Amino acid sequence: FPSHDKKAYERSELEKDFSRDEIQYYYFARVVLQWIRTMEPRMPFDQYIQAFLNADKKYSGWDDYDFSLEHMKLLHEQFTGRTFDPTEKQVFYDQSNPANSSTVGGRVSRGSSQVRDTFIVSEIVSQVKNGVSVFAIYGGSHVVIQEPLLREFFEK
Repeated sequence: FPSHDKKAYERSELEKDFSRDEIQYYYFARVVLQWIRTMEPRMPFDQYIQAFLNADKKYSGWDDYDFSLEHMKLLHEQFTGRTFDPTEKQVFYDQSNPANSSTVGGRVSRGSSQVRDTFIVSEIVSQVKNGVSVFAIYGGSHVVIQEPLLREFFEK
């Protein structure tokens, strides 16, 4: 499963529950937070973000969607009620945090985590069924979700 196929798969799964604007804004907010966390000297914001927007356009399959920075700024104002400022770390953290269900980005982030957890568990099960010995390390929050699903499979 090439990386771009996983990205397209995740987006298609998220589209079952969220609008394209909500999904793309979440990915945008996540990258803005990544830029904020980058050590100095930083790449200029517009240059940094445009590379990600170009990749999102390429791998999303959304040929008719507006991936421009101006559109992302409008979505930011729509979803947060705030004027866009790429240095507001807390705002972008809130929009990227799956524990924050009060934000659009937080809800999409939670959905994204669920899609990835389900995908990872299905891949592990598929590999084990094919006789492959699997060793996997994932973050603590993912393990909490994945472990019961894997136990259910292996206890059958």
